[in-house]
Amino acid sequence: MKTREKRERLLVALYIRAKAKGYDRYLSVLEVADQLGIQRDPGELRLWVKELEQSGMLDVSYTLGGGPDGGMSATLTSRGVEEAEDLLEANPTFDQDANSATGEYLSSRPISEATSEQTSELQAALKSSNAISAEDREIALSEIAVFEAAIAQPVVSSDLVERFIDRVLRWLTSKFAEGAVSAIAAALIVKLLPFLAA
Repeated sequence: MKTREKRERLLVALYIRAKAKGYDRYLSVLEVADQLGIQRDPGELRLWVKELEQSGMLDVSYTLGGGPDGGMSATLTSRGVEEAEDLLEANPTFDQDANSATGEYLSSRPISEATSEQTSELQAALKSSNAISAEDREIALSEIAVFEAAIAQPVVSSDLVERFIDRVLRWLTSKFAEGAVSAIAAALIVKLLPFLAA
């Protein structure tokens, strides 16, 4: 497969995912490309994305980490939508490949605004609790710090938010069935779940 066709397939996959999830959502470019099974050399995906961005088809957000092709999430511009529709019309098989592409990113600002106060309260409650071991306290505080660092970026992976709910907050609510730690963790779950359901 030539580079141009790989780039076109990627654009169509992003378009189909955006159509399903909403055009305002940032999508993980790496996850979409991996789901498509596009063979590429390290750093090649970044070149395709840069070219699509420079041609006005994608709006891209870059974050640190993830290797040579990681840390990129994108939304389609109106020009990108039109181009993807034209490509689908000319190449109907692109649709079959692209429908398997997944990976969603969410805007961090609303998540941060909804949770920052309670996240700080949870950290304070963990630090002052005598019912938690030093090891469990350190694990919980580290996981909260990772979550806070992630939502300080423009976009955050929905998988990371889901992991924070399932592996940290639910663990805290079950481990501390009563008291401030459990109550704050439960309240954070209630605030975060609508972001995943949207």
